[in-house]
Amino acid sequence: MNVRQIQAFLAIINYGGIRAAGRAIHLSPSAITRSVAQLEEELHCVLLIRGNSGSGELTAEGKAFLPYATSIMEELSRAQETISQMNGGDVGTVRAAVSPFLPSHVVSKAFHLFRNRFKRVNLEIRDGLYAHALPALQAGRIDFAVTLITDTLVWPNDNFAVKRLFNVRQGLIAHKDHPIHKSKNPLDVSRYEWLITADNLEDAKNRIGETFVKKGVPWPTNITVCDLEQHDQLLRDPSSDVIGVAPLTLQEEREEKKGILKLVRFEESPLEKLLMLPDLIGAYLTRSSIPLTPAGQYFADCLLYSIASWQKENPELFVSNECKAVASNPFEKAEERSAAS
Repeated sequence: MNVRQIQAFLAIINYGGIRAAGRAIHLSPSAITRSVAQLEEELHCVLLIRGNSGSGELTAEGKAFLPYATSIMEELSRAQETISQMNGGDVGTVRAAVSPFLPSHVVSKAFHLFRNRFKRVNLEIRDGLYAHALPALQAGRIDFAVTLITDTLVWPNDNFAVKRLFNVRQGLIAHKDHPIHKSKNPLDVSRYEWLITADNLEDAKNRIGETFVKKGVPWPTNITVCDLEQHDQLLRDPSSDVIGVAPLTLQEEREEKKGILKLVRFEESPLEKLLMLPDLIGAYLTRSSIPLTPAGQYFADCLLYSIASWQKENPELFVSNECKAVASNPFEKAEERSAAS
């Protein structure tokens, strides 16, 4: 098995046929066909069923082989980028997932610091909600993630390295004029529709079941799964009468007008403990077995430094601010250049 064989296999899938694959990777159709045939011979199976037009339909074995083939080519590309960057090259791509709960100025600061060092390396910054970030990291579609997790979700193992950055409290939140704030009974939260930022409805139900229903809180009247943008819009609408689950201090940081949202509290009721949620942990995740490229590590360092500065300046946002003062700013010269420009 060699790189050309895997490249030919992936090209047929990605470009829709043998001729298009050949044009894309600069090989003749016969060379493409021969490479895939050799690959199938080594694997002792058929990977693609060839159509009359030269297209290829994946067999069961082809579908099983596809993610491994993709991973091999991606890791080879990262290896080439690493060597080039070690020798001063300004090439390649860094892919990161960043929690949308981080303020925009934190990411912006990291971006400018990175660009002062790497002018031409491509950046892909994606949605860092846990439900999206972890599968992407596991599949190698991103290099690292800064996301919000709980102690029960993921901690260091053979697949992931995890660095704890900060803790924030999460809870049920609603518009300040929501009728739930006039209630005396914590179980009344179940009379309203809940918003959950999850990957799918099953995941949302599992989270609600484990966190609330097991403690005796009835199921809410309805559950809406949405991304963070729709979550924010619906919570801001006083007529929607929805309840969300979010870290309030970070949620408020996203709001242009403060005080629109309010934590759902029942301080005089002994049942309030039923609504208590575990802290969310801001965490930096990487794959244990795959080192970052120099550019990837530099962008991660820029982002971690920017987060540490934000923590130091806003200790009230966090459960406890264990972030130690940065003894010296490793990006001081880069920040001076950025300010001057």
